[in-house]
Amino acid sequence: MDESASNYDQFATLPGDCEYSAFTLPNQSTQQAAYFFSDVTIDGVSADIGVDWIYAFRGDVCVGGRAWAGPNVELMVMGDDGGFGFTDGYMLAGEVPTFKTLSGSLLVIIS
Repeated sequence: MDESASNYDQFATLPGDCEYSAFTLPNQSTQQAAYFFSDVTIDGVSADIGVDWIYAFRGDVCVGGRAWAGPNVELMVMGDDGGFGFTDGYMLAGEVPTFKTLSGSLLVIIS
């Protein structure tokens, strides 16, 4: 029931176990782009499935993220809907995000 939890459910009526990621993932936007990754390495070692994460940023605003799930992973990146405050700072048309990885086992961000 905590809005900052990655498993937040606005319709929940009973408290449960909240899950938190290293970054708060962005609000859903109608303006989206998909980026595909066929391999991710951290310091030359293949990312661990379900442990390591990929994040997309526009400046210091997180606009997408997901756990590494193996080859051919799709990462949805959120764009600015224009006029809606909850997507302020998200990607604008023609921009390319900065991608960062998080070593889940070390809890260290790798740029």
